[in-house]
Amino acid sequence: MINMVLIPRKMRTPGIYAEEALNVTSTVFTDAVAKSMADDPNHDYGELANPEKYFKNKIFDKAWDNPETDGDKSLDEIRLFLDGKRDPDNTSPELLQLMNIVVAYSVQAIKAEKDGRHEEAWTYAVDAQCWGAALQTLWSSIKEGDENPAVAMATLRHVEHNALKADAIKYWRENIDPNLSAEKAANMLTKVVPLSHKVLAAAVAEAKKKRAAMEEAHEEMVAVAEAYVDLVANVQKKQS
Repeated sequence: MINMVLIPRKMRTPGIYAEEALNVTSTVFTDAVAKSMADDPNHDYGELANPEKYFKNKIFDKAWDNPETDGDKSLDEIRLFLDGKRDPDNTSPELLQLMNIVVAYSVQAIKAEKDGRHEEAWTYAVDAQCWGAALQTLWSSIKEGDENPAVAMATLRHVEHNALKADAIKYWRENIDPNLSAEKAANMLTKVVPLSHKVLAAAVAEAKKKRAAMEEAHEEMVAVAEAYVDLVANVQKKQS
């Protein structure tokens, strides 16, 4: 498990945040399988008997190898489920749906970083962290024996609320001048997503802060890299 506290802030990257979200998801998956095995020890679990290996080979690798892996599409499935447009009997359990979302965004973050799309990578990493937290909340509720459907639905509604905010920020990044104030941007976003102006303004303000912090961190990382290159060049000159 990655301990973010031990990693200097300047050294943190989208990939590191994505890996942390994947670790959280793997842990929840392993715990969920262990709980099932304890509740029904006579069942033949096959490959699931080794949940860590199963998660790596069947969940993460499958998402990594699939060029169509898309966290936004996974979110759409959650919304369709919440709106009653998916048959519950033919839909993955809520826990697995959230796992798929976290894995998808994490994969997208790591790939975007590898491709040099750093700003885009950060957006995926933030989403992976967000849904990782939602996954932990839902799993804690299940693990503590809270099987009240109303509680589970309330948790998912909270997830949906966050999904709408994520949609708003995605639209803001792609279609709205980032120099506009949060209040003016929220005026435009109220026509796009069904959230209050207050919620949208706060979401944009927070996104602006994160964006500025990310740009500052990126500039610092570039400066460190350039300084390192200069240092190596000077050492080589002296040696020659």
